[in-house]
Amino acid sequence: MAPEEASIHETEVTQRKHFLQIDAVKVVAIAFVLVDHLLAGGLHDALLASFWERLAMPFFLIVMGFNMGHSFRYTGATTLRELYSLQYFWKKIKRYVLPFVLLYVASILLGLYFDALEPSRWWYLFFLPFWGPGNWFIPVLFTSILIFPAVYKAYTVNPRITVALCLLSEIILSLVLFFNVPLVPSGGTYVYTGFDAITLMWVIRLDMLFYLPAVVFGLWFSDGHDITQKRNWFIWVTAPLSVIYLYAYTFLGFRVEIFDGVYLRRLIWGDYTLLVYPYAALFILLALRYLPSESSGFVSKLVMKISRATYHIFLFQMMYFAVWFQLNPDYISTGFGSALHLYLPFYLVSLAVCTVAGIAWYEVERRIGSGWRSWSESRMK
Repeated sequence: MAPEEASIHETEVTQRKHFLQIDAVKVVAIAFVLVDHLLAGGLHDALLASFWERLAMPFFLIVMGFNMGHSFRYTGATTLRELYSLQYFWKKIKRYVLPFVLLYVASILLGLYFDALEPSRWWYLFFLPFWGPGNWFIPVLFTSILIFPAVYKAYTVNPRITVALCLLSEIILSLVLFFNVPLVPSGGTYVYTGFDAITLMWVIRLDMLFYLPAVVFGLWFSDGHDITQKRNWFIWVTAPLSVIYLYAYTFLGFRVEIFDGVYLRRLIWGDYTLLVYPYAALFILLALRYLPSESSGFVSKLVMKISRATYHIFLFQMMYFAVWFQLNPDYISTGFGSALHLYLPFYLVSLAVCTVAGIAWYEVERRIGSGWRSWSESRMK
């Protein structure tokens, strides 16, 4: 075991370090999320979006792994019983589940208002009844609550084997989809063979197990993130390969799939894949090395404030774009048409509205929580 790996077992961390660089990555990622949901009419490829704004979710996934490593290490929990504590679950429920419940209620009300309420047959996967872009990430996030303590525990026992198993998780699940979720030709495109196939696809693709390769990059970096360290040499080999894959996938139509004359079987699904994560991870390592780790200026305070509220910004933008798409049903396919000059003002307004609303939502929750704790403590005296 390398000295850098041993540090996780031998060093007791008494104070959790704050990384302003990670805050900056989260701010960039949430800005990219809005870009992704704003662009339409084929602009993604025209703007080379796969090489920058489509990195938003890989950024978030890698950051989740990085924060997981530091968070669990800070708590001092070492056993599964300690990692899966009631305090851990209550913290995650307050942080992620309760805000989503509020969004779900708002989604129902908006659906009723627009007469567009569509209860999903996949309600158990937390699909909103009034759909908003990014909804797919909610079940991924919720399943991470159940998976992360076990992943961290395994990592403390054997980092290298844990990394290998996390990388294999996507490969194994992709093989399950390859053999069990074929597509068939229909009207010039390909469709799923039936409801059971779609259900299996959703259950697998909306589970954090499918995205563990990205998470384990962050977990590995939480134990040593210097890009010049020997333990991180692999990034210099794998990141260029990611760029090659992205170019082939985006512009050459490269797909890892087989058509046998009846069924189309696909092994690689989209651009959120193990083949892309090293490219995203390289940017995070560069940010950790070259961006300031701490600052007391206005910009850094704003970055930290937005970073803390990214989840609430993400939730609000789902509702924001759900309303926009309802009022402009052709926007997803056509965008603003030839009026390309409208995109930048629309983006700036959308970014400002979603950011301010998300921060306000987060601050209201935080103050309510602080008031509740103060009241509870006063009652106990």
